[in-house]
Amino acid sequence: MTSSVFSVLLVSLVFCVSVVDPTGVKIRITNQALNMLRNQAQAIVQERLLNQPFDRFQRSICTIDRLTITQLTIHQAELRFRQNSGFQFVMQNFEARFSFNHQLDLGVYQHAGAKEFVAQGVSANMELSLIRTQQGRLAVAMPTCEASIERMTLLPGTLLNLLTGCLRHLFNFLFCPLVQRFAIPYVNQMLETIPMRAAVFPGFGISIDYSLTRDVQVTANSLDMSFNGLVFREGENIPAPNPAVEPVFTQNNLMAYVGVSEFVFNSAAVAFYNAGILGKKFETITSKAAKRYLRFRQFFSQPWRMKAPLAAAVELTEPPRISITQRQGVTVNLRVRVSAASVPANREPKVITSVSSHAILYINNEEGNGRLLQDV
Repeated sequence: MTSSVFSVLLVSLVFCVSVVDPTGVKIRITNQALNMLRNQAQAIVQERLLNQPFDRFQRSICTIDRLTITQLTIHQAELRFRQNSGFQFVMQNFEARFSFNHQLDLGVYQHAGAKEFVAQGVSANMELSLIRTQQGRLAVAMPTCEASIERMTLLPGTLLNLLTGCLRHLFNFLFCPLVQRFAIPYVNQMLETIPMRAAVFPGFGISIDYSLTRDVQVTANSLDMSFNGLVFREGENIPAPNPAVEPVFTQNNLMAYVGVSEFVFNSAAVAFYNAGILGKKFETITSKAAKRYLRFRQFFSQPWRMKAPLAAAVELTEPPRISITQRQGVTVNLRVRVSAASVPANREPKVITSVSSHAILYINNEEGNGRLLQDV
């Protein structure tokens, strides 16, 4: 058994083998997507930090209150993978305008008021970790963060250098907590809105579980997330996943890849089979040769129903088994029963003949076509 890997941007099918814990769906994000993710991270910082007040801060003789970023312009940002962790997000040379209330206590002299200042040459270095929660969700944490100001201009006019020192100290030590308070929870709230179970065929009660099955795996060039991928019917006992072959990626040329293993297809086949939607119930027979053959058999078993309409049914006797190999592509093993019956009006159908068979359907990956390999 093996697995298939589909590219998100250029759909291709790759087969790889690696026996690990069961994973139905695997997603890889490569360094080709870092620019897009960087822009998203930058937009979140700019949006969530504006007009959010810092904590009240007191140092020596100065007190700063209601320090708020009123304008933020990021000129340079970089996002890169941090192996075994997540991302390193670095913002350099950005400008920020702040408003604040201040109070200076010099003993015999006290001064209070509201001012603004512009910080230039600002930099921030943040480590962002991707973690799996106990509920199997993806979450973001910020283990380390450092920030600094290269220069600042007080507006309007000039204040004491002592106040400038307070502001510099405040920014260096409280900018990262501001990110921790307003930006990181915002990202996690967005992630929490993604359900770990979703209905795929609500009319038949069929859903899929795509909770994370393990911690996120990060290298210098890519990030891999493994999901359950179990397809099941609501209200039924969910079978324990059997050991399976996990999708394995061998390339990093595209922005993202999605790998789907046999486990997804086979669990879906079981769910569809249990829902009774695989197969055709009694349908009208149009072939004249088939009708003559069935009437002949019916003469000896149901002579009193010779004028009743004839119909046929095709049904599976067990869930299909799907396997994927590099050599053969997708192989579907089917056990099928074909039956024909007389169907009088307002009466139960009565079977005239029934034949069971084992069919193997082969779907070639490269050519995209299929053919019946064996009919037993």
